[in-house]
Amino acid sequence: MLELSGSFVFQTFSNRPFSSALIHSLAVLGIDEEMKRLRTAGDFSYMLAGVVYCTRVIAAEVLLPLADREKQDDAERKPFLRERRRFLADRTYSPISTMISLIAYSKSIALNTGNSASTQWSRDIRVLRLRGRPIVPKRFKEIIYGVVIEAERVL
Repeated sequence: MLELSGSFVFQTFSNRPFSSALIHSLAVLGIDEEMKRLRTAGDFSYMLAGVVYCTRVIAAEVLLPLADREKQDDAERKPFLRERRRFLADRTYSPISTMISLIAYSKSIALNTGNSASTQWSRDIRVLRLRGRPIVPKRFKEIIYGVVIEAERVL
């Protein structure tokens, strides 16, 4: 499994990033299927950061296995540093390079975009939207009624 995971990390793609399965899967991860739109930078950047972290852990384990770390010296670290410069740094036409650029871009967008309201009423004031999801006020009444009944029962 580690070898398979490493094969997704240790590749380059020049000007065709979607030829990388990892980058292709990140593009799919950027789609909010429930809302039927792309995720906002604020919603996507934390997911992307998690993928970058896991990718770096996989890369470290492939290049410097934990079981052998006590025996490692400079001779083993030199190939690690060479591979790190080749695949794990920014501007290397690698999946991690693309992910680093995407994180920087999404962070910039998130910081420069004001916080949008998480709740909005429809124009006819019949439907409340919470983060884009519709909530019908009739259901509020049912929830409140249920809470009152439960509170009376407990008391």
